[in-house]
Amino acid sequence: MGWPVRPCAMLAILFLFSADASFAAPGIQRVMRLGPPLPREVALTDSFVVWSSLTVTVADSGLRAGDDYRTDPFRGRLSFMPSLADSVAIVRYRFLPLGIPSHMRRRVPPLPGEMAPVALPAEAVSGYPADLSSEGEIRVAGTKTIGVRFGSGRDPSLDQALQVQLAGTLAGDIEVSASLSDESTQIQPEGTTQELRDLDRVVIELRRRDSRLSVGDCSIATEGFRFLGIERKMQGVAGVFSGGGWRGSGAAASTRGTYVSVEFVGAEGTQGPYSLGRMLPAASGDVTVLAGTERVYLDGELAVRGSDKDYTIDYTTGEITFTSRRVISSVSRVVVDFQYTSENYRRSIYTVAGAREMFDGVTVRLGLFREVDDPSSPLDWSLTDGDREALRAAGDDPGRAVVPSWRFVGTAAGTYDTLHVSFLIPSEGGGWTAEFDSVGPGSGSYRRAGLRYEYYGPNGGIFTARAESGGGGPYARRTDIILVPGGSRREARHEAGIHMGWSGDPAGEGGSFEATFYRAVGGDYVRRDASTWSYVGPGHGEYVVSRALPAPRSHGTAVLGLLIGGEGLQFDGEAAVAVRDANTFSPLDDGDNTRGAAEAHLAIRREGGVLPWWQGQAVWRSQGAGFVSPGRARPVDWERDWSGTGGGGSEDEGTVDMAVGLPGNGRLGLVFGHLRSGAVRSRRAQATASIVGPGGY
Repeated sequence: MGWPVRPCAMLAILFLFSADASFAAPGIQRVMRLGPPLPREVALTDSFVVWSSLTVTVADSGLRAGDDYRTDPFRGRLSFMPSLADSVAIVRYRFLPLGIPSHMRRRVPPLPGEMAPVALPAEAVSGYPADLSSEGEIRVAGTKTIGVRFGSGRDPSLDQALQVQLAGTLAGDIEVSASLSDESTQIQPEGTTQELRDLDRVVIELRRRDSRLSVGDCSIATEGFRFLGIERKMQGVAGVFSGGGWRGSGAAASTRGTYVSVEFVGAEGTQGPYSLGRMLPAASGDVTVLAGTERVYLDGELAVRGSDKDYTIDYTTGEITFTSRRVISSVSRVVVDFQYTSENYRRSIYTVAGAREMFDGVTVRLGLFREVDDPSSPLDWSLTDGDREALRAAGDDPGRAVVPSWRFVGTAAGTYDTLHVSFLIPSEGGGWTAEFDSVGPGSGSYRRAGLRYEYYGPNGGIFTARAESGGGGPYARRTDIILVPGGSRREARHEAGIHMGWSGDPAGEGGSFEATFYRAVGGDYVRRDASTWSYVGPGHGEYVVSRALPAPRSHGTAVLGLLIGGEGLQFDGEAAVAVRDANTFSPLDDGDNTRGAAEAHLAIRREGGVLPWWQGQAVWRSQGAGFVSPGRARPVDWERDWSGTGGGGSEDEGTVDMAVGLPGNGRLGLVFGHLRSGAVRSRRAQATASIVGPGGY
């Protein structure tokens, strides 16, 4: 099949004459006079413009492309900077009189036996005016790349990447833009630059005046709220609205991660890496941080991501490393807010927040937020009936939602047998006393730990015990079900009525159970080889044969705020009610789900007089025990200001902050405050004096 001559020739001509060249541009010259006023955008009257010939002059001075004006060859348009609105521009360019329509469409002939289509007016087909299409224009651009990787010691692999952008206007003043990016790699962007590019992203955005609607991979942030300051990356629908005096935002989507905040102190001379996952309450190890969701504060100051800025982050492992610009010491305070991927349940977010000026100088804020796990949609795992029963019985205590990870597979058909073993553990007032005798390594069950003895499993220690109950002895009796290799024979040992060895020794050559071992700090088993684990006593191993079940959660918050006044005198108050259920499977422990919080600010500022300026602010905050905000509710330096004070209960805080300006751009400040947190009472006083640059406070 031969090449289509006419399209190829046309493309060659356009390529040659649209590029910069040393020879004179061909074609016919066109001169246009525009303004005043100079339009922001103008469509050139000719097709096949030789763009290298285009010049624009204002008052006999040539304008620079890219700085003063921009060209859009795809649409045949010219746009000017707003600063030139009152100017008169002379536009000169050359074009090729090819006589070819600027838009063409391939004709599709009818199939044999079909009736040829009859051309009808657009009104007869759509019911809309024939020139409706002229009210909107859509531009599409994109790239598709395919690559093959191969080499010694590896199989060939195919990599692909697709990027498509769409932008334009629909009927009226509605603007539309869309972005699709898809790459075969499953890694996240590198956190070494200030700007990030999502590797896999699909989003469609509609804009009209001050309103915006996004569908797909989107994000939402609420501003102006103290108890509802959220930033989330999501997949769903999010938008910004304006109407009826209200302006705000809303979203309904499934979230891509779990929000959490960690705080730590740096190590002397160590720039990193610092693992965020190992600082979580569950100490779960490395976590995958959602790219771009982190907010890093160093000594109370927001840090900037980038290898030439303050820090870099490995999103895959959740590790932060600070650059040489910010030297870390043992007194460096680091706070990180971020979202990390959670593989527990499908989670949805519904939120709406807005503000409206009701009267002159009176603004009302209203916000609603709900984040809920779907208990019927666990991710990458499944719930059995036994799991559901365990979750229902656990209430809000995650430590009770534990199920064994072994299962019966048939007599002599498995690897392990389950045995009951009783032993003593140190416990003040446990009711058991004991005397320990040394019998040699591998013959006893206990090892000495200071003045006490700890259980290390049968034949795992040096000492045996002779124990008796009664009184307030320093030990308690504990019985566990443990796993041993199937078919093993061990002789039970009884010491003073306490069964210190095995019970129910199995007979036969094989076990009846299979088990899954989970790595855990303070486990009961150690791994001997690729397929063998040994019981070493509670707290002395690295693995467990029980599985902690994650509970589905829900969190809802309603916030009402009021702002009165202007710049000189202002009152800002906010009240919030939060309903948080740590286990939606269970009705137990739900009596403490609802908590409240309130905060009020009164600020005054005056300028002129004896002093250049003076200002004052009084803050009162109160929150119930267990109140949790979906975002950051306290200032970043709150822990430092109160020396880490926290009693774990309800809180009441009052602070007065005063400052005056001194001649010569000086500043003197005083802060007084008190805090009640649970049973802890604290007071603080702080005085500051500084000289700042002109115009600073």
